[in-house]
Amino acid sequence: MAQVKNQHWPQKFINYIASIDKIWLLIWSTIFISFVLLDSFFQSFYPLRNVSYHLTIGSHIVALPIIQNGTFLGVTLLKYSGILLSYFYARKKFPKDYTLHIALLFTLLADTILTFDSISIFGVLVFCLAQYFHIARFAKVRPKFFISWTFF
Repeated sequence: MAQVKNQHWPQKFINYIASIDKIWLLIWSTIFISFVLLDSFFQSFYPLRNVSYHLTIGSHIVALPIIQNGTFLGVTLLKYSGILLSYFYARKKFPKDYTLHIALLFTLLADTILTFDSISIFGVLVFCLAQYFHIARFAKVRPKFFISWTFF
């Protein structure tokens, strides 16, 4: 144990990276790269308020579905896929971490609300509640105590 304590930060970081589930890291790296590519490639679509936008690729015209507020549908699907993937992974990898399960469900609910109305006060409050559960996990306190302390 004394050897681990005296390790310098680069070695600690390498040990931490080595401890991460490789499949999980690969999946989230792919999701992150997909977000970057979608945001970079489709950034001109965000101000649009149309139902679809036509993109010319070579001699082909591709209709891209745009949902409310001009967000490209692929970004929304990618977001939901990532949250659902996180939820199912957490259920399998951490079956007794109920706080994490609740936090991920609140995150999905908040994203659903905010997809339909991006300035919904209720959606923002649900998202804040999800963040409280995430913080409670890292603070190592019971969620019931954490939430009651926050509101009272």
